[in-house]
Amino acid sequence: MRFQPLPSALCPLPSDPCFPKGGGTIESLHEIIGVIHIHSIHSDGSGTMPQIIEAGQLADLDFLIVTDHDTLEAKAAGWEGWHERLLVLVGEEVASQNQHCLALGLEAEIGGGFLHRRYRRGHRSADPEPPRRILERIGEQDGLSFIVHPHGRYRPFFSMRSYEWKEWGSDRFDGMEIWSYMFDWVRHFRFYKFRKFYRDPDAQITGPFPETLAMWDRLCRTRRIVGIAGVDAHAKTKRTPFGTLVVFPYKKLFRTIRTHILSQEGFSGQWADDARIVYRALREGHCFGAYDLLSSSEGFRFLLRSECGTAMMGDVMPFCEDAQIEIVVPRRASIRLLRNGKEIRRVEGDSLRFRAKTPGVYRTEVALGGRPWIYSNPIYF
Repeated sequence: MRFQPLPSALCPLPSDPCFPKGGGTIESLHEIIGVIHIHSIHSDGSGTMPQIIEAGQLADLDFLIVTDHDTLEAKAAGWEGWHERLLVLVGEEVASQNQHCLALGLEAEIGGGFLHRRYRRGHRSADPEPPRRILERIGEQDGLSFIVHPHGRYRPFFSMRSYEWKEWGSDRFDGMEIWSYMFDWVRHFRFYKFRKFYRDPDAQITGPFPETLAMWDRLCRTRRIVGIAGVDAHAKTKRTPFGTLVVFPYKKLFRTIRTHILSQEGFSGQWADDARIVYRALREGHCFGAYDLLSSSEGFRFLLRSECGTAMMGDVMPFCEDAQIEIVVPRRASIRLLRNGKEIRRVEGDSLRFRAKTPGVYRTEVALGGRPWIYSNPIYF
């Protein structure tokens, strides 16, 4: 866990307004770095929980969230909690009609019974419940729901495979995976390009899909939609004449696309309390996604200061005159500021300041050397 000083005022709950100026300000934020969307041997991943935990520790993560398909078996087996300096949390990836979402912070399995898929037995049951009902069931547990790979599709051979989300009319999901490493990598994959894609996966990473960002921007104009970044790690194994090949080992993926959360509270070492810190930050959008393989994004900040108070990413701030947006990045880069999905300012440097005279949904994107690097959550102003 990282500790960096930063004056700010935060929204304590999703429905609360930001603290007014002079009331509820804090002197510092804790930056907590983790990886979300991981599969183990409890579904279709190759790694045991000890192997995944070791990979997370080697990658110097603060937390990771395992999300096996339609099961909380890793949770039932007692793997949630602290493992030396790594907090391990367990959710599940729930599938219905080829549409997928992550369900986090659950006590009871959503994918149990009708939806449970026993990958190890080669059996897949039918999907009796529509995605809308699954989102409702997650909400009934006060869990968090994030649509994953919402525009995910690829053509490995001759036919297109689609895992695109279609239930956009529902207002029951909390957020969406705006950047998926695996679907970014596989989008232009063809079987005859395997050697190229496998030898240099980094060269294939081009950033979040434009259609995903466009949908996110549109939805954010109606309500808070939290954006997260995910790796969709499976560490698939392939047998070759030269031995077993592991496609995207966990230890490599965990150094790529990460979700950084910002919290008033630091970890206490009590795993249940620390889990609430992670889930609260994700619920409130106090987080950003970054391709840390390019360069560490630790220290990135996106603030809006006005007479009404100070807001950070994810916050809802009432409109006030003379508001100042401040963006700070850890090294010189190309910084874009967007309002309602449209670019309003771009600079090359390590900071950007902009006087916001118009209400709207503000977010920022940062590129490093022409490569996608950081994507913030919006400030709703």
